[in-house]
Amino acid sequence: MKISNLSTKDKNAIFHLIQILNDHDQFDYSLTDEWFAVVLNECKDHIFVAYVDNQLIGLATCMIDAAGRQSAQINVMIHPQYRRRGYGKSLFDVLIAHAHRQGVIRVEAFVKERFPYIVKFLMDRGFTTVLQSWKMEKIIGESATININGGFLGKCEFRKAREEDDRYYLAMMKSCFELNVEQDNFHQMLKDSSIEVFLLFAHQELCGMISLQSRDNLQMGYIFDVAVAPEHRGKGIGSHLISRVLDHMKRNCLMKATLIVDGTNENALSLYKRLGFEITDVDVLLEKYIRI
Repeated sequence: MKISNLSTKDKNAIFHLIQILNDHDQFDYSLTDEWFAVVLNECKDHIFVAYVDNQLIGLATCMIDAAGRQSAQINVMIHPQYRRRGYGKSLFDVLIAHAHRQGVIRVEAFVKERFPYIVKFLMDRGFTTVLQSWKMEKIIGESATININGGFLGKCEFRKAREEDDRYYLAMMKSCFELNVEQDNFHQMLKDSSIEVFLLFAHQELCGMISLQSRDNLQMGYIFDVAVAPEHRGKGIGSHLISRVLDHMKRNCLMKATLIVDGTNENALSLYKRLGFEITDVDVLLEKYIRI
């Protein structure tokens, strides 16, 4: 097995591997040309590819937190025909060694609960379970926009974010998720044609935000970063945001909506269930401190 960092020549092989994993493991990975270019430009030193006889058999990533660079999320993907041969362990060891060299203190990994042997692999190596998250899906049918309770918004404005809206996006990510997102990250995200960020205003005041990644090859859309300004919570704005995005997806011929709910967010879980989403998969988050 030959392991090296990601390069331009790996693009077609990676797209092919992702399709194989989606079909075999019922994943919904999606990678666009624009996003591959961003990853190649910004993260190639933290991504590793593994080849056997000129066949791409594995992909491993170590995404280091840009803010403090003390934590990293790792992921190893192996071609189904090459599993249980030690290739996954070899790539895992490469990631841990790389994290050490980068000064990372804590590593984390998301694993599907339906793959207990992977959970066991990590726990045997000192990882502990932190929390679970739920993948939820909804088949898009007739969807009508939900009215805001008490007419608080009146005639609201729901529109796609533009580059000059970076101040809104950064402020909302900070107030709702306690994340310090850099301006360049927002601009790079908007360059990806598969991603749309929507803002909801009332009386020229930002009340909410929601993002969507359309995965046309799968006829589905992934909803993320659903955020309601703290001072406007409890007014039905979250339901309104989801409804507006579902309408948008339907107009663009997407058949299914999917999202991830943090295991600690019972309120969000209840909201999505009321809106017709069903739990279809469970992720387990495990962590390990590799430095003290």
